[in-house]
Amino acid sequence: MPGRQYNAVTGYRYGFNGKEKSDEIAGEGNSYTAEFWQYDSRIGRRWNLDPKPIAGISRYSTFANNPIWYSDIKGDTLNDPNNIVSNYETSVRNQITTINTLSRVAANDETRNLLTAYAINLNGVLTNINNFSTSTVVYDALIDNSANGPGTGGITRMNPANGHVEFAFATGSEASGAVGHEISHGIQYDNLQLSLRRDGQGGALADITDEIGAYTTQAGSELNMGSMINPPVVNEAFVRNFRFPDNSQPYLNFPAGPINGLGIDGRTATTQLQTLKADAVMNGFLSSPMNDYYRGWEVDNQIGEKFMKKFSNFLNRPQ
Repeated sequence: MPGRQYNAVTGYRYGFNGKEKSDEIAGEGNSYTAEFWQYDSRIGRRWNLDPKPIAGISRYSTFANNPIWYSDIKGDTLNDPNNIVSNYETSVRNQITTINTLSRVAANDETRNLLTAYAINLNGVLTNINNFSTSTVVYDALIDNSANGPGTGGITRMNPANGHVEFAFATGSEASGAVGHEISHGIQYDNLQLSLRRDGQGGALADITDEIGAYTTQAGSELNMGSMINPPVVNEAFVRNFRFPDNSQPYLNFPAGPINGLGIDGRTATTQLQTLKADAVMNGFLSSPMNDYYRGWEVDNQIGEKFMKKFSNFLNRPQ
């Protein structure tokens, strides 16, 4: 290609955000190419519209206007500056290999079947991590000890400032099964099985089956040579009786569920989701903050904003 430059010494073509430099477009170090964007580093903006827009943020913006904190490898979905998720993927692939090997020499059918179920679950998690790249939701994986004390796990929460779902981990927990636990909640959010309140807790779509799924993934991620001989059984009783370090039982009174936002025919199926959608429209109309977020809330919120604009124009029309 005319204008393409090559450094014969290093042959290295990459720069900011790990993306390939397109120096022939706007000079050296001024333009970068990713799968979903063309980025101009001089103004911190993309040339094309963001294929996964966030309400309240320009579709030409990048990194939620904070390139120091966030990264965006493809220019679309999962920000993982500390390689928390990518490191977890590597460990899970190794874990699946170990589980499959030991399941073939298990002492009995019950243990063999349980180990096989864990392997199937972890394979599903890997598939869903890959599916994040086609999601309409933006996810951030980060370290945050303000939400969790060191070594105490993680939390999946909504960041109202930018509309991103965050996997926030305490120092020391980013290399544990807690990563799989929170990724499971991200998958549930993406599948309309879970909503997230503004205060960081589970919303109206949260139920005990969400936690059973998350703890199943966590248990499979944390199996070792010893526990694979007699693997734990994660069921409703296990989760309801689970105690945090402070001895609290946060899931004791969780709804039985499943409370999901989609029916088997793919259409909205629960009263809870219908209520959330109505609230999002009303919040947009009143320009008030959301209280309970779900996948797709931005569209419903914008419907309310557009209706408010039309209503204001009607009230202010010439008499």
